[in-house]
Amino acid sequence: MVGQKQVAETTAIWQEAIKNGDLSEDVATYYTVDGKQYCVPLNVAYWGMFYNKKIFDKHGLKPPTTWDELVTVAETLKKADIKAFYHTSVLFSFVWFEQLLAGTDPDLYDRLSTGKAKYTDPGVVQVMEKWKSLIDAGYFSNPGDKTDPADALKNDKVAMVSFGTWFNTSMTQRNLDAGFFVIPNVNASLPKTSMIFESGPLCSLAKAPDPAASMKYLKWWTTTQAQEKWSSARGDVSANPKVTIKSEVLGQVTKDAGSGKYRLVNRYFEATPPPILTAALDGFGLFVTKPDSYRQVLEDIQKKADEYWSTHQ
Repeated sequence: MVGQKQVAETTAIWQEAIKNGDLSEDVATYYTVDGKQYCVPLNVAYWGMFYNKKIFDKHGLKPPTTWDELVTVAETLKKADIKAFYHTSVLFSFVWFEQLLAGTDPDLYDRLSTGKAKYTDPGVVQVMEKWKSLIDAGYFSNPGDKTDPADALKNDKVAMVSFGTWFNTSMTQRNLDAGFFVIPNVNASLPKTSMIFESGPLCSLAKAPDPAASMKYLKWWTTTQAQEKWSSARGDVSANPKVTIKSEVLGQVTKDAGSGKYRLVNRYFEATPPPILTAALDGFGLFVTKPDSYRQVLEDIQKKADEYWSTHQ
């Protein structure tokens, strides 16, 4: 859209918002083209793990702070005949791939999304093998189960569900006492914990009927006044780290994510070009039902990646 001169530049708004603490530089990265900013965040969502507090309390479990602790929690639940994690073979089949790769090697994740790495590279293969080991261990729910993930969590079919903060609305609608924790890195030596995030833009046309009015609105949109009403109405977090989130579960996440505590990693769904994404969603969907297929899955995705990047570098 920027290349086609469809949207207006918002660099001045971002500079002022960052200076005032209304937006973070980490998020600005994803609204930057050739050193200039365009649009502002309509919304953001931070990804982590929602968990059933009742199940955790019953089994004496606490939110893990390391990857080894997370695996220990999953093993404890397995012994109690409870599936630790929800996963699916449709649409959100990418969730565990992005989480494991970003938590192992976020630089490799970024290179993969820009065609500077291959799905057949050793680091990506190792992530698939890690994912396979978790499936083989029996920690995941049936990927073909059509039960809504929120219902699965409430009905004790699973103990944990990895989704964006927007999933909190599903919890409150069901009166479920759920907790939320940031998923620890697989690689404990990384300087920051990788946090998957997604964001949708609110833009002004480059040839807006009233450019000044459009810019005034976008500037207002980033303020605490606007964002508190917006986030409260949606039951979700805000791109403005100063906003007070009513949900105790999500309030701290907003502050921490806006403070630079985490390395924000663009969600796979947005980071991956559509032709590659389509192949990957199909591939991961196959993999979760047939884990032994992981090498063929990666090769098939890479074929699509080769086709795409041959004309888009």
